[in-house]
Amino acid sequence: MLNRLFAADDWGLSPAVNEGILALARRGWLSSVSCMANTPFISHGLTELLSLSPQIRFALHFNLTFGKPLSPPERVESLIRKSSAHLFNHQTLMFKCFSGRIDPEHVFIEAKAQLLALLGKDIPVSLLDGHHHIHFLPVISGALKRLSFEYRFDGVRLMRDPSHFFSFLQSQCLAGDWPIPLQDVCYLLRKDLRNRSSFMKKLKFAAGRPLVVHPATHNDFDVIGVNDNLREQRIFELHSIFHFLDNQ
Repeated sequence: MLNRLFAADDWGLSPAVNEGILALARRGWLSSVSCMANTPFISHGLTELLSLSPQIRFALHFNLTFGKPLSPPERVESLIRKSSAHLFNHQTLMFKCFSGRIDPEHVFIEAKAQLLALLGKDIPVSLLDGHHHIHFLPVISGALKRLSFEYRFDGVRLMRDPSHFFSFLQSQCLAGDWPIPLQDVCYLLRKDLRNRSSFMKKLKFAAGRPLVVHPATHNDFDVIGVNDNLREQRIFELHSIFHFLDNQ
């Protein structure tokens, strides 16, 4: 029952995030890890994570809402703020996608750069998803479908959990047709961690589909200068998972 329950997001965001993911991986509880290629901590703990790779699948966690692109700024101008060369925040990116102000060629260039960066670190990428679930947004999805013709992913994430309403709605309305299989996931929310009963109820609802999680061992975001909305939620989530599953 306890094998491969979770799909862990945001590898590379911080050392504490990577260590939280490793803690779950060591217990054999991870089905997949989604990796952010353009983050400064992508290599932190990577050797150990890759040593567990026969049990874990890896995803390109395509990121256009955090940090800077891997591509030269002049090649992805529609994706960045000119004043800083940083990627747009999630809300701005969505507005630009729906208003037709994102160049699909720029998305493709950056997506390929992020994929090649992971492959260059010997990460055996087989899955595709998006930071903040951006992979189904207009223009972005088209570029990623184009990439999937060049690099054969085994699957692309599809949110099947109505309790994570916005991502569920986005997935249902925008998924469309892909040249690779859609792979269902559910989502572990704070309300699912109130007690053992609510946690087990969510596992039952998932019915074998991976639960997306965002673990961290501690809050190191201020130290490394990263603005993260989840912060303490990541620590609470990891501790709750340990509490509910280690004491089975």
